[in-house]
Amino acid sequence: MGRCRWVFAGSMIAPVLFSSYGWLCCLVLAPLVLALVVAAALLLGALRHATPVFGWRHGVRPATDEERDAVWEALVPARSLRGRGQPTVWVLRRGGRHASRVTAPTRRALAVTEPMLVGLLDRQVDPSEFTAAALHALGARRLRDRVGAEVVELFCLPWAVPAAVVDQLVVRWGGVRLIRFLWQARFVTAGIAIVQQTQAGRPGTAVGVAAVLALTYLHPWCRARWAACLLRAGDDRVTGEGLGPTYAGMLRRSPATGLAAQHRLARLESGATATR
Repeated sequence: MGRCRWVFAGSMIAPVLFSSYGWLCCLVLAPLVLALVVAAALLLGALRHATPVFGWRHGVRPATDEERDAVWEALVPARSLRGRGQPTVWVLRRGGRHASRVTAPTRRALAVTEPMLVGLLDRQVDPSEFTAAALHALGARRLRDRVGAEVVELFCLPWAVPAAVVDQLVVRWGGVRLIRFLWQARFVTAGIAIVQQTQAGRPGTAVGVAAVLALTYLHPWCRARWAACLLRAGDDRVTGEGLGPTYAGMLRRSPATGLAAQHRLARLESGATATR
C-alpha cells in the first residue's frame, strides 16, 4: 500500500503543477469565474450521493428491481457481497466499445452495462465470472479511495483536457517513426538547452528545463506503475474471495501476452496475494 501511495503521488506531480498554474491564472484573470466554479464544485460534492447528481457524474441510471435482483443473485459466490455488503446497482449508460462491462463508481456501488444485464437476466452469464469481474472493480476502487485519487483528480481538471488531447494525438501519430525518434531523443535537445542557459548565466532556467525533462520520464513511468497497482489491488480482492482461477480463465480468453501477463495469470490461479 505504501509503495502504491508513492507511485500515485509521482504520477500526479505534473498534473498538480500544471493545474496549480491554471488555477492561479484563473484567480488573476477571472476571479469571479473561479469563485463560481469552486462554489459549483462544493455544491456538487455535497450532493454527490443524490441520485440525479450521481447518475450525471458517473453516466449511470438506477437499476430496476428486476435488474438489481439479477445482479445480487449473481454476486452470491462472494461472501463479502452478501447481506449488508450488497452494493447498490446502477446501469451504465455511456462507454466506448472497450469499456469494462462492470465498474465501481464507489466502493459500495456497481455499474453494469445493459448487455451484461441482459445476459444476467437470461442466465447466459456465468455468475462466478461476473462476481470475479465485480470484485476486481471494487478492489481497484478501494485503492483509489485510500490514496484520495478523486480529490486530487478534481483539483487537476485543468490538466484533464490537454492530457486527453495529447492522448488522442499519441494514438493517431505516435506510431510515426520520425515523431517517435524525436520524442526518444528529447534528452539531447534538453541537454543542449541546459548547457546554453548555464553558459548564459541563467542557472534557474537551466534547472527548470532539467525538471521538465525529468518529468517527461517520471510521469509515464509512474502512470504505468499506478495502473499496475490498480490491477494488483483488483487481483487481491478476487483471490481473497477464492475466485482467482475463475478470473484467470476470463483473462486467458483475451489476447494479452508477455511475461508479466503470464506471471499475473499464474498468481491468480495459485491464489497468491500480491505484496506491496
